[in-house]
Amino acid sequence: MSELNEEWDRVSEFRDHVVTDGVDLSFDLVLAPTIMRLSSEDDWKSVIDAGCGNGSLTQRLAVQAEHVSGVDPSIRSIEIATKRHARPNIVYSNTTIEDYAAVVENRNSATLVVANMTMMAAPDLTEFLSAVASLLQEGCGFVFTITHPCFWPFYWAYQSESWFHYEEEQAIEAEYRISKARSGVVTTHFHRPLATYLNALREAGLWLTHLDEPLPDDDSRYPTHWEFPRFLAARAELR
Repeated sequence: MSELNEEWDRVSEFRDHVVTDGVDLSFDLVLAPTIMRLSSEDDWKSVIDAGCGNGSLTQRLAVQAEHVSGVDPSIRSIEIATKRHARPNIVYSNTTIEDYAAVVENRNSATLVVANMTMMAAPDLTEFLSAVASLLQEGCGFVFTITHPCFWPFYWAYQSESWFHYEEEQAIEAEYRISKARSGVVTTHFHRPLATYLNALREAGLWLTHLDEPLPDDDSRYPTHWEFPRFLAARAELR
């Protein structure tokens, strides 16, 4: 786990730059709007941003929420978030969501948990979702975005590689990049088939209420046309 955290430490400045300067088109045009739309009817009293990174989304959430907890295991990301994306109603914590959920006073404390592009970086999906479920109050929502399990391999062009098998969970090591910029830093994410995500949600007591494959309204600002959805988004509810 420490090696994964070090990867995100190394890419944290790049991530903050591309989001803050509007270079990350997908954050602005697809991911953040989808998170806000899917959570629009939830209770925003106590929000947890699981895998908050540099705090850009956390800061947006705090405009609407009464209180937001930004949680991330990358120490450099939390340093950036605290310095550049602070608000009086945000508290940042440098820890994993699993360790955060292990603190007794945090259990059943959240009326909404969001995880933007986080779950595919979690080494143990079952533990991650169990932590999310333990943080939520009954009947409250979990809203997340991930790389699309079916189409991301085509976007990154490894779908035909001999080592890739869609039906298997696999660690993918590759340069962290977005459509209009490359970081030069290798990070790790995990490919999991769609069924793995859906079954893990159910086993954690999180039941899907919405499933979405968001696309930009206008992809003309991207270097290439979107031939297929690159992300998957959903809202689940603790029952």
